[in-house]
Amino acid sequence: MPEDMFEKLKEQKTFNAGMMSCRQLLFGQLDMELHSNFDAEKGEQEGGQSIFDVHRKMAKKYTPYSVPIPEDRFLCTFSHIFAGGYSAGYYSYKVRE
Repeated sequence: MPEDMFEKLKEQKTFNAGMMSCRQLLFGQLDMELHSNFDAEKGEQEGGQSIFDVHRKMAKKYTPYSVPIPEDRFLCTFSHIFAGGYSAGYYSYKVRE
């Protein structure tokens, strides 16, 4: 393989690494927001937000290139922050990487 082609391949190794870091920061901040500031008792009719609204708001800040569509229900399967043992501790995941 020519040396210049090999160098180009090596440069691709870290392509988009920053986006993955932003994604993990979103998950950590979202975890903290939902466990410390979100009021599940206050319904949307009372001016409250749904967890999905909070997710979109946080995504606009941390991953503006990938904001969830209104129908997105990723949080329903994100068991790490609700049933996976992290419970308001997902933020520490980024520290351990």
